[in-house]
Amino acid sequence: MKRQSINLGADGLIFIVIAAALLVVISSLQYDYMRDKIINDLETQAQNELSAKNMAIVNNLSRVESAINNHIWDVERQLSHPDSMFSVTRRIVEQNPDIKGSSVSFMPDYYPSKGRWFECYSVRDSTGNIEMMQLGSEKHDYTQSEFFYIPISGDSTYWTNPYFDSDGAKMLLTTFSQPIHDRNGDPVGVLIADMSLEWLDSVVNRSYISPSTYNILVSRTGRLISYPRRDYIMNRTILDIAKETGDTLLQGVGKSMVSGESGQAVIRSVDGKKFYVFYAPIGNESGWSLATITSEEEILGDFYDLRRLIIGLSLLGLAILAFLIIRSVYNTSRLQRVTVKQQTISRELEIAREIQMGMLPSPIHLPMAIEPFEIAATLSPAKEVGGDLYDYLFRDGELIFCIGDVSGKGVPAALLMSVIRSLFRSLAESCDSPSSLMTSLNRSVCTLEHADMFSTLFIGFMREDGILRYCNAGHNNPLIISDKKVAMLSMCPNIPVGVLEDFQYKGEESQLPSDSVLFLYTDGITEAMDMRKNEYGENRLLDLVSTFERRSGVGLSEMVKLTLNDVSRFVGNAEQSDDMTLMLISLDRKQSCLTIQNDLGSIELLNEFLKQMIPDKELLEAIRLPLEEAIVNVIEYAYAEGTKGSITVECKESDKEISFIISDRGMAFNPLEAVLPDVTLDADERSVGGLGIFLVRQMMDKVEYIRKDGENRLTLTKRIK
Repeated sequence: MKRQSINLGADGLIFIVIAAALLVVISSLQYDYMRDKIINDLETQAQNELSAKNMAIVNNLSRVESAINNHIWDVERQLSHPDSMFSVTRRIVEQNPDIKGSSVSFMPDYYPSKGRWFECYSVRDSTGNIEMMQLGSEKHDYTQSEFFYIPISGDSTYWTNPYFDSDGAKMLLTTFSQPIHDRNGDPVGVLIADMSLEWLDSVVNRSYISPSTYNILVSRTGRLISYPRRDYIMNRTILDIAKETGDTLLQGVGKSMVSGESGQAVIRSVDGKKFYVFYAPIGNESGWSLATITSEEEILGDFYDLRRLIIGLSLLGLAILAFLIIRSVYNTSRLQRVTVKQQTISRELEIAREIQMGMLPSPIHLPMAIEPFEIAATLSPAKEVGGDLYDYLFRDGELIFCIGDVSGKGVPAALLMSVIRSLFRSLAESCDSPSSLMTSLNRSVCTLEHADMFSTLFIGFMREDGILRYCNAGHNNPLIISDKKVAMLSMCPNIPVGVLEDFQYKGEESQLPSDSVLFLYTDGITEAMDMRKNEYGENRLLDLVSTFERRSGVGLSEMVKLTLNDVSRFVGNAEQSDDMTLMLISLDRKQSCLTIQNDLGSIELLNEFLKQMIPDKELLEAIRLPLEEAIVNVIEYAYAEGTKGSITVECKESDKEISFIISDRGMAFNPLEAVLPDVTLDADERSVGGLGIFLVRQMMDKVEYIRKDGENRLTLTKRIK
């Protein structure tokens, strides 16, 4: 007994070591994946924010450029009237609120009567009045300013570095200059616009990725134009800050920004904290560059805390499990108590796993195309997190998708939703039908401890030929939109997922019309309530969906938007009572191929297929009977009794004829070699069989047979009048 206890103890310790090793490996993989996902999301969000701010700044600067460009002809037209330049600059300031001041500055001694320096300047004061003055003088030699000599020497437009104007506007400005040409095309001066930079802080710091995130804007020389510390603006460069912190990476970022490059980097503050930096140049001639800086601690702080919590719970669970195993070796009488404690441990480990899975965000998908399918979906939770879910993947020529609604709302529903979504993803790789996928998923969910929660769920497998196999676990019936008609997909009753572990789910199959839309939704749509507790209802949804017609230009995204807007108008100011999810799938390609099973019940699918392929009723009637006879013959005789097999019907059409190729991998049989019945005899005198083949050969214009690589191929051709 002692030796057996020692062996049990050793086995238990080995089990604990293996479990701990697996836990470390799994935790490390999950940690790397989740951290990379968060960083990728941060990068996308930062790039979007940089693009938005870049566009806002460029738009402001572009308005100033356009204003100057629109008035340059006025200046050149009136070069012989120097005093008229004051009215031009005044009009520029009056008509453009973005412009603080404007001037026309000429080459030295261009107007001898006006002296060596002639600069007509108009500026808007703090009260809104416009003051005109001649600023040029020996004290204010504008010819030495970059806004004058750079555009003159290069004969091109130019944005100056930001500067404080102590003579005219008396504020922080940037100036745009455009050369003025005489009739010979020679530059004789510049027309400028002074733009106040007071608006920059509101644009640059309008929104943040996180509370500690901040943005900086630097000039072409690296000088700070916008920065959280006001005393640094125009007094420091980004390279100065890099030297103060001693961060060589920040020095590299500063040099890249000054060079007009874009990119990202990780830097450290003086106290060793990590920050993510994303930077990009402003897309015009200003030479400015914008950067957004966010703290790793704030972005990943909650993630690190959760990871420590999960590791702590896991280690605690392993420690308790070790204790129970050792106790069980020496005290078999306490087996029942050990079992209860093991169940408690399993529950704690399951909670930890659910929290981990719940960290994976549920993305809101934009419309995307997977030939020949198009998909659009949206999810709007009633609280911060919700229990609705949807997902899809493409496998072996089939679109596999699901939509569901977990009972309840908030964090518990969200945790169970994340588990179901993960199970769907993993099980969909091996299950060959919606019913088997639903049954396996239900069995897995029932093994979880989830406080009697359950979920309605719809799973579909859609092929390119329009065959939809599906299984519904208590979910709302999807709608089918086609040819200006709306129909509800028929359903066989199944209970929701998570109720009975051994329940066997039943699946169904339907042929979707070509160019149709499958409209899936959760009850948050139909049960949305207004202030008087009236529900939106299925009838109102059907009326709305009946107005959709894709051929008139209403795409899937527009259908989603119109549905949500209609529900929002109905609800009004009432609080959202449940999660709302929509998922729309369209099948846009006309099918030319049909695959059915060797089951006489599949003949109905054949009839639907023929109606789509042959719009002419007379031709349809001439082809339907012989084609049915040929396929029924394959169903009944090609495969051994009790053996499942598939039959493929492919349609090929030309201007003169239409052909149907029937393919199967059953026993070899050439109908052209069969003995035809003597139809001149009475029915009771003829031998049984052969009449179907006789009809096929009589009613079709050409019948051909070939067997190749273990496959029968029978081609039936009908000439088109």
